[in-house]
Amino acid sequence: MSARMTVTAENYIAADLAASVLERKLNAAMDGSGMYVDVSYNCRIYPEERFNLLVSVSEIVQDGLVSGAETPIEALSRVRDVLSELHMMEVDDDELKFLKGRLKNAITMEMTDPVYWVDAIVLRYLDGKDLSPSYASKIDAVNVAKVQSVLRMLDAGCKVEYVTSKKN
Repeated sequence: MSARMTVTAENYIAADLAASVLERKLNAAMDGSGMYVDVSYNCRIYPEERFNLLVSVSEIVQDGLVSGAETPIEALSRVRDVLSELHMMEVDDDELKFLKGRLKNAITMEMTDPVYWVDAIVLRYLDGKDLSPSYASKIDAVNVAKVQSVLRMLDAGCKVEYVTSKKN
């Protein structure tokens, strides 16, 4: 999925939280299917500012064996069911509080990597996108309505779906 989104600190944080909410909802929908969901995203500045989100569904493997997974088409149906309600997806205050805490911890860990600071400097000084200072207060400022607006934005944006299979 992809949607136009101005890349600001608030929007970037809300996008991260929205991706986490969506991943949790999709994994809940996969319960009992033998499949799990991984959601990844990026925010692009060039050639236009966009929020891109990728949903990947894979088989759960235990002890080297597939755990009774559904067919890819059945899994796609479960994903479609969740995404069909994306525009009205509810975000719980307690869930958002949990996800904010997890994001703060992740950023704290990431900030120990010099690559983080190189990327932050590039964004801050070359493109005027200030994504690093006082991140904790910026995370705290994001509310349920902002996260839900990102989910609605994705729902109204571009979507592409495809099914692939791995040959062993």
